[in-house]
Amino acid sequence: MKICFIAPSYNRKECGVADYTGILADRLRNEGHETSIIASDGHVEDSRRIKGIRIYPLGKRWGFRDYIKISRLMKEIKPDILHIQYQSFNCNNNPMINALPWLLKYRFKKNKMKIIVTLHDLSAPFFMGINARIFRKIGQAIWLTLIMLYCDSFAMSNEYEWMIVERSMPGFLHEKIKRKFYLIPIPSSVPVLKMSENDINLKRREMGFKADEKAVIFFGFVRSGKGIDILLRSMGGIIQRGYKVKLVVLGGVYEKEYHKVMLRLSKQMGISKNVLWTGYRSQKETSEMLHTGEICVMPYEDGVATYRSSFSTVAEHGLPTITTKGKIIPKGLKDGFNVLLFEAKDNATLTRLIVSLLDDEKMRENLAKNIKRYSHTLSWENTIRRIEKMYGMCAKEK
Repeated sequence: MKICFIAPSYNRKECGVADYTGILADRLRNEGHETSIIASDGHVEDSRRIKGIRIYPLGKRWGFRDYIKISRLMKEIKPDILHIQYQSFNCNNNPMINALPWLLKYRFKKNKMKIIVTLHDLSAPFFMGINARIFRKIGQAIWLTLIMLYCDSFAMSNEYEWMIVERSMPGFLHEKIKRKFYLIPIPSSVPVLKMSENDINLKRREMGFKADEKAVIFFGFVRSGKGIDILLRSMGGIIQRGYKVKLVVLGGVYEKEYHKVMLRLSKQMGISKNVLWTGYRSQKETSEMLHTGEICVMPYEDGVATYRSSFSTVAEHGLPTITTKGKIIPKGLKDGFNVLLFEAKDNATLTRLIVSLLDDEKMRENLAKNIKRYSHTLSWENTIRRIEKMYGMCAKEK
């Protein structure tokens, strides 16, 4: 099968959707499919220049003029599947990407090409370009309904966002759109590196850890909504109690101003020397650093969800993890069995959970074993099977 991906953010250095698209295209290629990627203009990281996968630069505006370029590329590539990796802000909030399935269906009426969309979030162009809450809601209802209505199938990575979509779409379209829906979680973007105990100890020393210090890991982009402020406050209280522990904030800085605020907060808490900000790291370095942690804390403000590759990554690495409850807890996650859950922004409970895990090696071992088992449900093998099934079902439809 010939598969072409549209991934506007593929040229961005630090982008989870870009990482996901590259891994997906490569794995499908290894399964015998022919894959290519249409991306924005700009430098593409060497790690994403995958042998056998051609990258077509489109431009940076992603406006309706670019639709003409995409049409020409469709004639050249002749894909069986066009798979759009959707995030509106990566297309400059231009509605062209939302209208693209309809435009291509109209342009290539006799073509058997199927159009698939993965909705990585529910961002949408503003209605009439107005950034007010009511107009954002209207824009979301119109533009997301448009892209789902005219694509052949679409995937989402968590049930809660599907619930939001169901509520926002017109009732008479519900059944038609629901038939196209597939739930496909986002797997890890970081392969697990095999490391011996000696390798881990060497890495810890390289990172500045003393022999008696324990490591608490936060993994993900540094930006608002991740609950890093709550984690810093908890760590401040724990260190004041005399615990020999360091916090490793493992991930690139997505919001510079937020990062500055967090640096000031760590200084105010008196724990600057106990916080290691790693910045963006390669997949190899990321896996090495994850191996050094005793526990991982992911205090998302909107809760743990299966669209977060950061959570999939720490689960696959078998890290005992504390994270937050969302509107829907992902199927298979059980508080106290394979994860410890708390309400977002509940600083006192977070502090208590971190202390209990630091003190209880047996609990850490059990959580690590069980979260590792759970991670198989989020594996790339399962994801590829689900995506190939979606492609196959679409291909059968006339």
